[in-house]
Amino acid sequence: MTLKPKHPVLVALICCLALSNVAQTQSLPRNVLVINSYHQALPWTHAFNERLILSAQLDSEHQWQLYFENLDATRIGGLTDVQFSNLLRTKYAHIELDAVIGESAPAATYVERQKHAFNWPVRVQFNSVLESDDAHALYFGNNDSYYVDKTLDMMLAQSPATQSLYLIEAGGPPERELIDLVSDYLSHYPSIRLVIEREFTIPELLQRVADYSADSLVLYGAVFKDREGKAQIPRDVLKEVAAVSPVPVYGLYSTFLDTGMVGGHLSDPEVTAESSLQAIRDYVDTGRFRKVYPATQSILDVTVANKFHLPLSVDGMNPVLRNDRDPWLQRNVEHISWIILILSSTTMLSVFWAARVRVINAKLSISHQKLHVAKQQLIEKNKYLKQQSMKDPLTGLFNRRAFLPKLEEAMAEFQRYGNKSTIMLIDLDDFKQINDQYGHNIGDTLLKSFSYLLQAQSRRSDIIARWGGEEFLILAKGIGEQEAYLYLDNIRQRVQAAQEIDGRVISFSAGICEIADHSTVELLIAEADAAMYRAKNSGKNCTVIATANQLF
Repeated sequence: MTLKPKHPVLVALICCLALSNVAQTQSLPRNVLVINSYHQALPWTHAFNERLILSAQLDSEHQWQLYFENLDATRIGGLTDVQFSNLLRTKYAHIELDAVIGESAPAATYVERQKHAFNWPVRVQFNSVLESDDAHALYFGNNDSYYVDKTLDMMLAQSPATQSLYLIEAGGPPERELIDLVSDYLSHYPSIRLVIEREFTIPELLQRVADYSADSLVLYGAVFKDREGKAQIPRDVLKEVAAVSPVPVYGLYSTFLDTGMVGGHLSDPEVTAESSLQAIRDYVDTGRFRKVYPATQSILDVTVANKFHLPLSVDGMNPVLRNDRDPWLQRNVEHISWIILILSSTTMLSVFWAARVRVINAKLSISHQKLHVAKQQLIEKNKYLKQQSMKDPLTGLFNRRAFLPKLEEAMAEFQRYGNKSTIMLIDLDDFKQINDQYGHNIGDTLLKSFSYLLQAQSRRSDIIARWGGEEFLILAKGIGEQEAYLYLDNIRQRVQAAQEIDGRVISFSAGICEIADHSTVELLIAEADAAMYRAKNSGKNCTVIATANQLF
């Protein structure tokens, strides 16, 4: 028997409304709080955040809104756990968080301590020490013994005649020390001598490394301090060690690559970031986590491996090859040589025996093909150069060339349809002092970090450009000057909360100008620039609206 509704139109309307509500619910962004353990300019944290932002942007099935907080930066300010928690509670009072990520051990431990105070729906904590039966929490990370053993497996597989292994580590926390793990591993290889390098100044270490015998290998843990207590940057020390070492040097962190290190089974921030976001996706889609999420991968630097004549394949590992410029050509060079020889011989015989007309036609045909190939290459090259010419090479934001046409389009839309838009000119305060005091590397890192923050807080319709030096220009469509002020005030709070260098709070001054009836591109930018300079002259760290001539 078939049942027919008495009011089919009403039923259809109810179904449409229900589907609309479901679609609207699925389109809502997932709010994720990311708590970093250390300063965002450090290589691990920077790589983790960059890959997390990219993975969120490339996710076509979910929308993500990421918020970043710096646990280490708050500790510099002297905040306790309770004070930091109160700060989070105040900042996110009106935001319903769907998940929190503890990016590494200190942040993961803080999240664990505060889980009852905040009652976060989903927790992803990168710390292999933590354990719990909580179905809403994922604890994952590097099993130290596993990835140390895998790296040692790679080392001995590539250099089976090794007689001595040098372990370099100094000045780090006890939990970072590798001596027990390496000693346990080498207990199965009694013929290999283990030498621990722990007490040294950097010149003494480099002299010892330079004298290592040819049947040796080096495993670099990390050097945080020398014998005299002088602080060291572990990556910089590794670069110096690899430069003088006559034997291969291996490590345990992918942030140490491109220093002259061969590679290893490496703890990788990009893999960790992708796993963190994937875990939240899995929970959102299925209500549970998978059993395993990777945080490491085997990586070999081909250039360094070739320098020491090491094999690029390791049984059971399938390492990722880095700086592998043209592997197909390297594998097939002999076949290519024979093909070239045969083709050359055939061409010479054809030219010799062909008639004059056929020779001329052949030459014309070859010339035509070369011209066609050159034309296609030129088209592709011009296309690439055009794309590159629109981007700022440091931050990846639009440059002036790309921004100005967007501004002209917005002005045309205002004239034709009355669609309002506003520009905001931002200038980082005291940036020259930061460059002079800390160097251009830190200055560049600050510019990139600030750019990421602008992109993370912007709407899809906003156009963001690096205008020059430490100046940034934002075109916000659909909002006026008052909404633009609120927009910048939100960014200002996030900059002051997340951007800090040695206790120096990062701030900016800004000028706002809304498109009006008689605006021109030059006049609009000039008025925003003048408003920004009024903000600078008024003590910095503030915003001036050009039309109101008012300080906020």
